[in-house]
Amino acid sequence: MKLGSRGLYALAASLGIGAFAGMAILGLRTPEAILASAVASICAAATVVLAVERPVVAVGLLFLLASISGVVIGLPVGRVRLEQPSIVAAVIMLILTRAWPRRSEIRPLVPIMAAFGVYLVVLTIASALYAPKPPVSVRMITWTVISMAAGVATFALLIRPSTDRIESWFTGTGVVHAVVGLTIAAAFLFLGPTGIPGMQTSPGEVPKVAGLAYEANLFASMLGAVAPFALDRFRSDPRLTTAVVLLLVIVGMGLGVTRGAYLGLGIGLLTYLAIVAYRNPRPADIVGIIPVLVVALLLAPSISGITLPVERVEIATGSPSPGATHTPAAARTPDTRPSPPPSPSPSQRPIPTPSPAVDTIDYRVDRIPTALEDLRDSPIIGLGAATFGQRHELPDVLAGTPDYIGILALVALYESGIVGAAALALGFALSFRLLLRLSRASPGRAAAYVASLVSLLAAYQATNALFFSINWIILGAGLALAVRMASTSHTRAS
Repeated sequence: MKLGSRGLYALAASLGIGAFAGMAILGLRTPEAILASAVASICAAATVVLAVERPVVAVGLLFLLASISGVVIGLPVGRVRLEQPSIVAAVIMLILTRAWPRRSEIRPLVPIMAAFGVYLVVLTIASALYAPKPPVSVRMITWTVISMAAGVATFALLIRPSTDRIESWFTGTGVVHAVVGLTIAAAFLFLGPTGIPGMQTSPGEVPKVAGLAYEANLFASMLGAVAPFALDRFRSDPRLTTAVVLLLVIVGMGLGVTRGAYLGLGIGLLTYLAIVAYRNPRPADIVGIIPVLVVALLLAPSISGITLPVERVEIATGSPSPGATHTPAAARTPDTRPSPPPSPSPSQRPIPTPSPAVDTIDYRVDRIPTALEDLRDSPIIGLGAATFGQRHELPDVLAGTPDYIGILALVALYESGIVGAAALALGFALSFRLLLRLSRASPGRAAAYVASLVSLLAAYQATNALFFSINWIILGAGLALAVRMASTSHTRAS
């Protein structure tokens, strides 16, 4: 079936109007909710048209929407993120136009899809068998399925050759978030400490910028994942503009003041440099980017320390944090207490932050014995999606508030058991293998994708955000590039 221009626009209009009507009728009728519904619906309609006319732009729009995790639309069935109507619209368009990849293009991905499929099936079975509150698990699984569908749609849209590069959209999105973050930090410094949207502050806690994200961990880890693409662009085209983009992305990431994101950034950048050096062992190719990279890494904590002084929070609350008056702002250890999880269950309100006396690492480590004890009930397939919070409540806060695990590896094991966690790990391992093959033909681009995904996975060991769409969009784009270039190389060889 081929859609003509009229059919395409009719489908786009129908999806857009239908999405808006549904969300406006079922959701909250506040001005903010109506505006969010309108934006999500307009973008869903635009995605249908762009997916046919400009597929790279369509994926770029999906990524931009997915990065704005701080805006959700509350419906009786749960929360809807801004990008989810657009993902559904893209999948519908692909089905109706039969614009799926050819079998030869899908064949290299069969083991990867099988591994992720096993993870999803095991997660669903475990949820059906062990979830104390099945609707909560169903909503979380639905979020995960839609996010994975974003990766599938991204692969289908980008598998065809194009002169446009989706990596430019990734870095452009990072620049937008960095500029917004710097603006918020400046407002906090000069106008704060209260009433600044996009700030995450509590008495005794180092202030952090959350920007357009749900919270600071997501803001910082997303920019950390974008940094390898900005670095590759600067390496391949070393000029002032690309240097500024790299500086903005890394400095913006520092405003999240999150140790996990710093860890992810460091591992991601080292991964990028290692792959490029191995595949293209010319010293000049690496040495030329080191000075700018070092400057960016030094500026990130310095600017966050200057613009986000904890004293601003203390003045407002009258609650000084121990030792704050003796420690320079730029030298303070970031992330001194647990942050809220990156997202509550799709049906729940944001979870309050635990006591500031508990260190982030201690807080996460304290959950390990409890999680492993629960896991004895079902070590093979786990206990289901979002079930830790169904079984346990946060201590020292409002009764009935779900607890959470802030370590991705432990979450995967807890929710999907040995089988599901192994399948998830295998899916990523096979993806990395395919991308590393690509590095023979395109060392920089392949290294950027591997480094970006490694950065996210490393950062998520201090949180849990694998069910967000940006992860799967990056993965889908990388796999599309790998398969497309492998096919091109094979054709030339023939």
